Amino acid sequence: MSIEQLIAHLVKKGMLVSTEASITPLTGGVSCEILMIDDGENRFVLKRALEKLKVKDDWFADIKRNTTEQKFLSYVGGFLPESVPQILYADEEHHFFCMEMLENGLENWKTLLLNKQFNKVYAQKAGALLGCIHSKSAGDSKAEKVFDTLESFKQLRIEPYLLKTGERHPELQHYYKKEASRLASKKECLVHGDFSPKNILVNSDRLVILDCEVAWYGDPIFDLAFYLNHFALKALLHNEEAETVLDLFLEVWDAYKKKASLLIDSEFEQRLTHLLTMLMLARVDGKSPVEYLNNKQQQIIRTFAYEEIPVGSKSLQEFKTKWLNKITMKIKEIDAYQIYDSRGFPTLEVEVILENGIKGYGLVPSGASTGQFEALELRDGDKEVFRGKSVFKAIENVKTLIAEALKGVSVFEQEQIDKTMIELDGTTNKSNLGANAILGVSMAVANTAANVKGVPLYEYLGNGEGHLIPLNEIQILGGGAHAAWATDIQDYLVIATGAKTYEETLEMTHNIYHAAGEVMKARGKCVGIADEGGWWPDYETNEEPFDVFLEAVEKAGYIAGKDVAISLDIAASDLFDGEKYRFRLDNKEFTPDEFCDLMIAWCEKYPIISIEDPFADTDFKSWKRFMEVCGNKVQVIGDDLFTTNIERIKEGIANELANSVLIKLNQIGSVTETIQAIKLTQSAGWLPVVSARSGETEDAFISHLAVATNAGQLKVGSFARSERMVKWNENIRIQRSLGDKATFIGGKIYDIILEPELLKV
Repeated sequence: MSIEQLIAHLVKKGMLVSTEASITPLTGGVSCEILMIDDGENRFVLKRALEKLKVKDDWFADIKRNTTEQKFLSYVGGFLPESVPQILYADEEHHFFCMEMLENGLENWKTLLLNKQFNKVYAQKAGALLGCIHSKSAGDSKAEKVFDTLESFKQLRIEPYLLKTGERHPELQHYYKKEASRLASKKECLVHGDFSPKNILVNSDRLVILDCEVAWYGDPIFDLAFYLNHFALKALLHNEEAETVLDLFLEVWDAYKKKASLLIDSEFEQRLTHLLTMLMLARVDGKSPVEYLNNKQQQIIRTFAYEEIPVGSKSLQEFKTKWLNKITMKIKEIDAYQIYDSRGFPTLEVEVILENGIKGYGLVPSGASTGQFEALELRDGDKEVFRGKSVFKAIENVKTLIAEALKGVSVFEQEQIDKTMIELDGTTNKSNLGANAILGVSMAVANTAANVKGVPLYEYLGNGEGHLIPLNEIQILGGGAHAAWATDIQDYLVIATGAKTYEETLEMTHNIYHAAGEVMKARGKCVGIADEGGWWPDYETNEEPFDVFLEAVEKAGYIAGKDVAISLDIAASDLFDGEKYRFRLDNKEFTPDEFCDLMIAWCEKYPIISIEDPFADTDFKSWKRFMEVCGNKVQVIGDDLFTTNIERIKEGIANELANSVLIKLNQIGSVTETIQAIKLTQSAGWLPVVSARSGETEDAFISHLAVATNAGQLKVGSFARSERMVKWNENIRIQRSLGDKATFIGGKIYDIILEPELLKV
């Protein structure tokens, strides 16, 4: 019967007054079609069975099961009228029926569970309701005759769930065949057959069950096992809250026992846990696989089933303990070893291994220009071994002290793990264990947790809220400590403020970077490539690079101050002796006031949009004066001033010393503290700039961090060298992964801190 014929039939039967009724498909299971029909005067739900179920495999079932559902609703409605919808009309010939539209704030229990709403009362009500149905129908010969529907149960449960799973797992097949035979022979009470959260509507006053077309007079254990397996799977999905979910699991059982105690013999609970495990595997490899678990989570179920089915559990409490131990993703082992950064200097990589074998890694970067307030990077200092640069002490700390403290801890406890390591270190700058040791573990834990969930790192770190693709800040000319003091200024960078897309920022940077190389070679000023990939210059003054930069922008076909802007990293702490600033290249000295005048003059003379560390990390007076003059015109970034340290950032905010904070993981030494620093910066209305170090690795953690936190800007180095390019390339992958959710606002990020009418770009 087509939809048009169906509507006409309902009008003829007096269910509708008009054939102009609206029809809205509703979500439901795989075995039926559910429609909401409304003609303005009548509003109800129509349900009809499908012969071919909505699954990938060929799965057919007798559509007469629709009649079984009507009978179940009528039977249960006789003693629990508020727990089932009222049937308004039934047509056995065409295998459909109409029932009341359930509203009044009723919500789907599965949806609530998926959204982490774990309501203890709902769990108790469901257990009590199921126990009541089982106990009321037990020994009812009339019900046994009415629901003699074993063939339908075989088609919809035994064959697709048990026999099909057994076929796919030959080692376990005899267990599945034996269970199928037992279920087919047991006749004890009325069984719903599809008692699951998706078929339960709840609110504070009412719990309603739906979708009972599989009902048959059989074994009550099936209903309980089928229902509880959904909680076991939700515990795996919401792994970080697994114990809370499995507490509901026991609430259902306790409420059920109170209502159906006469049905529970000495073997009931053991048979329940056995079937429960078998159904969990069936939800992965049967004909109706669960849709919300990733491949790794599915494999965990398979492994558990192979361990549990042959031996079983005597109680649900024992089962809960075993399953909880399997899925809480506890740390089993932490290893570390020495690797080498982009400069060939030793650093460390940390590997976290969970009890289920899932792994994650953390590769620690290292800085050349380091602030005095940074957390301590622990190196061995033995000049006979790697010229004093080896990190074997830090590695030993990871493998012993840290590993021992974190063994058995859930990998999802990122904040607690980082806190434990900080407390274990016991110093303000992480000098006992080493910030590099702590950070390596912290990064590896985050990566492992993302691997467990089967999601990209940015999604895990940002709880799914990250969407902003960062604007790149890319070095064109390198100087300072990054290029053997070829210039006193550490970085001359480009920001493609006029770019409309992330890809356009890369194209503009590519063109300017290579144009700058051509200009420098033509002038005979190019020595090579600096630590971070920018051109290593040979200049006579610190202003000469501006001329090269602007010529490169013009040569590449862009307009400075419109399409692109300059960003500077002065790294002024390296230029300050406590009294004066010194430019070695120009052979000039400046008082703090004179140096502040110079920075202001440069910002007025050149199209500068951002300036980092224009003053020493102790010269607060110059920072404050500069902000008063330029704070609404340029981004003023504190790097050495703040060192990603929350207390220093708070002080800077209170004293209005800057309007932006450079964010470096290894300055503070843990993922948790880094994210807290970003959030603090954003809460003040300032801009965070996530940054790499001069000694980088092939890891792209910071690309994910920038997107996860919607930081808006990323500073990695130049447009050369693979340890730099991997970060820019990862942003492309992240953008593709985000799809339509990805946003790019480019230069508009500066509207947050600057006055648009005063911008040079």
